[in-house]
Amino acid sequence: MSELKAALSTKYKSGLVSFLQANPDCFNELLQLALSDDRDYAFGAAWAITLIMEKNDTRLRDYVAEMIRILPHLKDGHKRALLMILRNMEIPEACEGELFDFCVSLWETTALAPSLRSCAFQNILCIAEKYPELQHEIQYLTEEKYLETLTKGIRHSVRLMMKGF
Repeated sequence: MSELKAALSTKYKSGLVSFLQANPDCFNELLQLALSDDRDYAFGAAWAITLIMEKNDTRLRDYVAEMIRILPHLKDGHKRALLMILRNMEIPEACEGELFDFCVSLWETTALAPSLRSCAFQNILCIAEKYPELQHEIQYLTEEKYLETLTKGIRHSVRLMMKGF
């Protein structure tokens, strides 16, 4: 097992972050794992990237379109981690519609985990900030039928996001 996979297997976030900061040359391997379908490490690798990435991280820019392309084929936790990454990246205009539509479909699927739906909603708002004509659609997406299956805390967060929108 590679050192990176061993670090990803740790139960301690601080140990993982320390390893990644001490071994920046592992980032490409980490990214390739995050984009893979490796059931044991892909989600953990994507989550690890969220811990160490910068806003619009230059190491990730060339992979944004690929992240969006693979989203529908991933397990929910992996989707959530990639959505967390994408929320902090500039999305190329050519990819915004695909990401927006995918996130709306996640948000409207009220049976999904509230944490995944919340990440999808955050991405929706990030894109909608650039396009005021989407405000009506955003209002529709915050009707009670979409909020009632969320946890109390996430429902509160969504309402706070909408106040700032």
